[in-house]
Amino acid sequence: MSLFGKKKNKPEREEKKEKAGHEGDLPGGGLVMPGSGKDGKKQKSKRKKLKDDTKNAYKILLEPVISEKGTVLAEDGKYLFRVVKNATKSQIGEAIHNVYGIRPEKVNVMNIRGKSRRQGRSTGRTSDWKKAVVTLPEGKKIEVYEGV
Repeated sequence: MSLFGKKKNKPEREEKKEKAGHEGDLPGGGLVMPGSGKDGKKQKSKRKKLKDDTKNAYKILLEPVISEKGTVLAEDGKYLFRVVKNATKSQIGEAIHNVYGIRPEKVNVMNIRGKSRRQGRSTGRTSDWKKAVVTLPEGKKIEVYEGV
């Protein structure tokens, strides 16, 4: 006695193989569509090839800073990002290039001090962070505020 249909009749398997081999069973009546890649020619991808370093870009660029000041600066081609505390200007520029495909003209960074906060009697402090202002060349834009 077989479990889960391990033993099947061999003629059924052969019939399935024969049916799969017929050209008439393919969508489009067995015709090969131009550009489908089935005719032996390799299909070229229209997508941009990103560098291998894109996997490390997320470690540098934490998130875009979405604020009123940031949206005003975005109209001038300057975008604000929250970055890792120890990131350098050149690392930030490379990360922007790898993620968005545009090499920035200029990168300015500033260290932002954390604010003191209270919850009841206990006082605390938010952590310090680094903000980067990335200036893109004239006419270039990136979609940072998608879905906001």
